[in-house]
Amino acid sequence: MDMQMLFSQEKQKRDLEFLAKENEVNKLKLSNKTNAIIFLSLGVIMTILIAILFKSFANVKASHNKILEREVKKRTEDLQKKERILTAQNKKLMAYAHMTSHVLRKPLANILGVINLLEAHEELYEHSKDEMIKVIKDAAIEMDETVIHSIDILNEDFLESSEGKLSSANKPYNPVRAELEALKHQQV
Repeated sequence: MDMQMLFSQEKQKRDLEFLAKENEVNKLKLSNKTNAIIFLSLGVIMTILIAILFKSFANVKASHNKILEREVKKRTEDLQKKERILTAQNKKLMAYAHMTSHVLRKPLANILGVINLLEAHEELYEHSKDEMIKVIKDAAIEMDETVIHSIDILNEDFLESSEGKLSSANKPYNPVRAELEALKHQQV
């Protein structure tokens, strides 16, 4: 009986040790599962945070792209407006160049022709001289009117603002035009 008791006590001791070891193993397994759940939870949280950051970055980038698109559109419209203005000004310059090369050339050729005739024939009748002076005067007046008209074309077409033509009060002082106007009034 003593032996049996001793044997049973030893068996109980071993069972207790086994249960203690089994308890430690279960605690370790539970700890590992808890750690795995924590790491998995942290991984999910990190994934969600990264997704939120990427979404936020994409929204900021889209907003920035919209701002840039508006700026590009505005600048394109400005360039198109300036292109239309420059095209119109180029047409006016071509008209001005035509006027100065053709319209002004005719009265100038008349004046030069009469001067050559006067130089070639010094002994002319008084009547012929009067006619030649009249031709020179008419040609000079025609040139004067053409020059004034040319200046008016340039002043009107190149001083236009984006809202329309400038009023005469807002036009800058043009000394050439003022001098031509004064000469025109003196001739009358």
